[in-house]
Amino acid sequence: MLFSLYFPLAWAGIPDGYDFWWTALGDSYASGVGSGTYTGGRRCLRYDQAYPVQMQGNNDLGLGTTPEDRRLFQNVVCSGAEVDDIESWQLLDEDTSSQPSYEYGDRPKFGEPEVATLTVGGDDIDFPGILFNCIIESHVWFGPPTRTCDDQRAHSWGLIKNPALVSNISGLISKIVKKGRAGQANSNFKLYVTGYGQFFNSGTTLCNDVTFARTANPNPDGKDHIKMTQELHKEFNQMSLALNSAIQMAVAQHASDGVKYIDIDGPLTGHRFCEDGVKEPDQGNRNLWLWHYPYDKPSGNGGSDYQSVIDAANSQVFGGLSTAELSQKYDSGGAVNDAWFDAIDLSQIQGGVDAAGFWDGVVGYRAKLFHPQVAWHQWIQNAIIDQWKNDRDIDSNPAPTPKLTCTGVECHQRPCRLFIGVWQGSQ
Repeated sequence: MLFSLYFPLAWAGIPDGYDFWWTALGDSYASGVGSGTYTGGRRCLRYDQAYPVQMQGNNDLGLGTTPEDRRLFQNVVCSGAEVDDIESWQLLDEDTSSQPSYEYGDRPKFGEPEVATLTVGGDDIDFPGILFNCIIESHVWFGPPTRTCDDQRAHSWGLIKNPALVSNISGLISKIVKKGRAGQANSNFKLYVTGYGQFFNSGTTLCNDVTFARTANPNPDGKDHIKMTQELHKEFNQMSLALNSAIQMAVAQHASDGVKYIDIDGPLTGHRFCEDGVKEPDQGNRNLWLWHYPYDKPSGNGGSDYQSVIDAANSQVFGGLSTAELSQKYDSGGAVNDAWFDAIDLSQIQGGVDAAGFWDGVVGYRAKLFHPQVAWHQWIQNAIIDQWKNDRDIDSNPAPTPKLTCTGVECHQRPCRLFIGVWQGSQ
């Protein structure tokens, strides 16, 4: 049977009770921060409506008829992950936890998957810095900006244009493919790498007088703030497109290794910020597929329960430093986050390091800004599954041998007895 030649009913090394093994790798776009219910991982911020979790619940994944309880899923994604983090902590040979510090929860092993997914790059170009310093003009947990927006944009563009971005992502892909092919899947291992989306409808000027600043919404604070002008949000969209181009170039270097790029930007049309007829920032926009900052609950949803811990961390990290001093102290939004989490003392609160009210109610509730809502995750998982099904069908159904079609005085089923007639290859 051709199908079993390419997709055995059970690989030799797969644990008992499973027919299919796969792994999800990546950053907060893969962990699903804010979408659905928080499931753990501490600052890895894993949620149950993330596209990999939705894929696990899709019965088209696997052998086409493999039930969910027979699909072994290694969900190793972690919010904030850059290329180096994935290489160090998402390709492990054994399960671990609290590595490299208590801030991180369970770190499942890579396993021996037949399929893996990957989302990476947003943190490598310091998009968190864009969010903090240009969008909400604040650290997400109430600290001050750490760069001027002009400096932040120059910094992110420098990272995007650096050839190291492509080479680093390509190097990561190489390591994933090598590890995947060293397992039971061998050369049948598949890797699907997603891009990112453009956040704004750049065809409108409706947001020219709108600020997304944290302290100016929902009620103005009487201060000057950055406006999301058409020129500015076009630039942010161009950053997303340039990052996608870098990811595509990295993927193209491994086209013969079963690696495919998944474009996730197209379906956002009509579901971005600053769409026609929307008065931003509109947290009630049901057509929006991205999360706003929770302006209407500046310290709610768990924030007030941990305010003393948050205030102590902010004092330690920001300490009255000026923006110029902060920009010298921290070279990226990720570095600010690392320092802030290191300063959090969860031993002072009920629930300790696994206090879901803190990781979900304080951290995830705010870190979700500009991340996919459930509908976008749904589209992403469908796009990956469709590509996977297409690849599976191609691998399990090699091109057929041309058939003979008989015409003439006498024709029989193959082999054809040809008397006064002709034969031709079927199309």
